[in-house]
Amino acid sequence: MAVAGMGNPNRGYSVIELTESIEAFFGNQEPLNVALVGLGNIGRAILAYFHGRRPNLSIVAAFDIDPNRVDCVIHGCRCYPLEALGEKIQQQNIGVGIIAVPVSAAQETADALVQHGVQGIVNFAPIPLRVPQNVYLEQVDITTSLEKAAYFARQNAQAVQAGRY
Repeated sequence: MAVAGMGNPNRGYSVIELTESIEAFFGNQEPLNVALVGLGNIGRAILAYFHGRRPNLSIVAAFDIDPNRVDCVIHGCRCYPLEALGEKIQQQNIGVGIIAVPVSAAQETADALVQHGVQGIVNFAPIPLRVPQNVYLEQVDITTSLEKAAYFARQNAQAVQAGRY
């Protein structure tokens, strides 16, 4: 991302110029529709967190195999049967997919998203996925992130005890 504005990390930035530049960069983006696959605990948490936060990014469709979740509206998002994935991606011009399914279904889900034209995927399943080079994949591993935070918290606590901070 290229941002205009005078300054650098060492000397600082004009907050007003930097804010205007960031808003111009993101504000000029065309809205992008997102699909969420998997409405278990993580999927529902994503919908709850994301609802109404980004005007240019919108989760417009959710998909699940559980008949008790299909045809429900959760946080303003309709849930469809997984079989409708391709049709809804095309109808709603969906460009990004979020995977929140069990490990056993993650690669198959990624393959289906790619097959139907999704160009970006965020994967919450704790397994590395294979996607074509032209598809952006963001792997979110909550366990690894928590382990990193715990490691550095311990290191900082030891440094404080040793008087280094």
